[in-house]
Amino acid sequence: MYKYWFYIFCFLIIPSFCLGQGEVVTFPTEGHIKQVDFSPNGKYFAIAHKSRISIWYSGSRGLRSIIQTDLAFLHDISFSADNEKIYFVGDKKVFGSQNTLKNCIWEYNLELDTTRAIICNIQDKIYNLTVNSNNQEVSIGTKGGDIFIYHLKTGSKINSRNPNKGQAILDLFYAADGTMLGFSNTKGEVGIWDLLEDELIDVYQHDDWVRAIAISPNKQLIASGDDKGCLLIHSLENDSIKSIKLPKKHTDRIYDIAFSIDSKYLASSGKDDFFNIWEADSRQFRSQNIVKNGGTITAIEFDPTGKYLATGAFLSEDLFMWNVTNLNIIPPIVYRDEEDIYPPLINISHPVVRGGQLLMTQEEILIKGNIIDEYGVSSVSVNGMKLDLTEQNDFQVYVELAMGQNDFQIKATDINGNEAIREITVTRREDETLTATNKEGHNYLLAVGINDYENYPLLNNAVSDARAIVTTLEQKYTFTAPRTIELYDNKATLDAIQDTLKYLVKNMSWNDNLMIYFSGHGIFDEILKEGYWVPVNGVPDKMSTLLSNAEIIQNIKNIRAQHIFIVADACFSGSLFNQSSKGFIENVAQYRSRWALASGRLETVGDGIAGQHSPFCQTMLDFLNQNNVKYVAVSDLVQYVKKNVAEESYQTPIGNPLRSVGDEGGEFIFERISDTE
Repeated sequence: MYKYWFYIFCFLIIPSFCLGQGEVVTFPTEGHIKQVDFSPNGKYFAIAHKSRISIWYSGSRGLRSIIQTDLAFLHDISFSADNEKIYFVGDKKVFGSQNTLKNCIWEYNLELDTTRAIICNIQDKIYNLTVNSNNQEVSIGTKGGDIFIYHLKTGSKINSRNPNKGQAILDLFYAADGTMLGFSNTKGEVGIWDLLEDELIDVYQHDDWVRAIAISPNKQLIASGDDKGCLLIHSLENDSIKSIKLPKKHTDRIYDIAFSIDSKYLASSGKDDFFNIWEADSRQFRSQNIVKNGGTITAIEFDPTGKYLATGAFLSEDLFMWNVTNLNIIPPIVYRDEEDIYPPLINISHPVVRGGQLLMTQEEILIKGNIIDEYGVSSVSVNGMKLDLTEQNDFQVYVELAMGQNDFQIKATDINGNEAIREITVTRREDETLTATNKEGHNYLLAVGINDYENYPLLNNAVSDARAIVTTLEQKYTFTAPRTIELYDNKATLDAIQDTLKYLVKNMSWNDNLMIYFSGHGIFDEILKEGYWVPVNGVPDKMSTLLSNAEIIQNIKNIRAQHIFIVADACFSGSLFNQSSKGFIENVAQYRSRWALASGRLETVGDGIAGQHSPFCQTMLDFLNQNNVKYVAVSDLVQYVKKNVAEESYQTPIGNPLRSVGDEGGEFIFERISDTE
């Protein structure tokens, strides 16, 4: 039997800490925010809307996916302890739904992008659910006051309780170690179910409905908030009984409360349009912050890293992510997951190395890249020197080069102790006074954009996308109109594109560079395993009217150019594939390159809203317009577009050298025109 003592708090607001507008990031959503839940590893957070769930990448505005449920109204969502699934419950649609399942627990698999009902036909309407940290059990609360615990894999019922029959369960909360289950109901009761002893304990009573409870991660406190705006805080470890009642409180019902990951702070939100942060570490529980959010705040949650606090309102179209790093919330030690045997993935964006070696002339080299690991990255080092990681696990470091051979070992370790190693060799030689770009050469640009297809569906933005790329390159980079060829709509016939490629083969020299930008339809023939660009007069199922990848590649082989860069913003464009440091620019500019960047792999891609740019084109324009250095390598552009488009949309760009058509390890260099030129 536990003994409990409690504080009663109708809190006095002491605004000794305030969040500024510059410390908040907004996430544009469809509104109707019911709840927010972070994955245990902090990689994602999910928002429960009226009938849909949106899943976002934490630390960015990237939308990962949307779950369109077959429910009229969502009640609760919860990530699994292994970060791989989301469980949810809600009211079934009465009209227009083909789904005959009733009172179900639903499971969404993030990796497979599939949704299924795992347990159905529960005897009463389900109001809430929570998943145990052992990842084997899920608990639900019903309208009739029942609490059921089910096995996630088998669906079998493990245990059940009805603490007060007829009083609906309004909230459930597992302790961090999964040994206790807290609950609240419409009678104002808050209790704890000791799962080890299988003993149900009525802890205390509110004067009104209790919609929100939380157990601190260290299991020392339980907090609850009722419809009169009063917060109750109870100790789960002190035998003495004390109560303190303060005169001030939320002016209306409390919808949600949450402890920080280190148990030092408690956040509360309510119908009075405010959310508060209370300091719990000193047990004085004084208000630290109060911020007007602009609507009834139905959801509040600290992220597992302790850096952010998320708030959402039912009538607001935005979710707010507040920066709370000045609270110095310290996440607990993460224990090793014995099932994780996979090392991190090391992506090196600079330098670009072919065959494991690189020739350079400068005194130092920039090494930068990104580490990817599902469970979290612990550290990264270069030749034993530990580097700082950004929130997105990016790293960079300048390292001095000695004359001759320089060997570098990049080592990454995840939180479970798995290691990955990448090795590169850089040979420094005497400076031969190379130039960043060949001053005798010229930049050629072929831009093709097609909206008004004769035999294929019309597009919204292909022409405006291509024109915007041309304008940006001519105004801000060393591309000029005399060597820019533009083919739009009825000008972009198969013959016209083929004739233009032949012109480039005949007229370009080895000192010149070429960029090709195509925006339009693309198709992939599953039988021939061949991709095609669709000209304005292309005919479906008549391959002779289309421009094949094979023909494009053959032209690239025949064009005499130092650098060639192909950009394709089209469906199935991925079928085309089977730095600021002076020395780096010199090195990659001297070797021939053949690069391609496609807006998607073997997949359909977005054209965007009419009057705007496609997600792919807009991201590319953002990079070119925001760049403020004189020389920028194509690998920088490719890395930026690949990362940002994948985070902001459902497509996955691909960008790599085309090794089979003469790539020698160099890179196309974009030279920015200075403001004074």
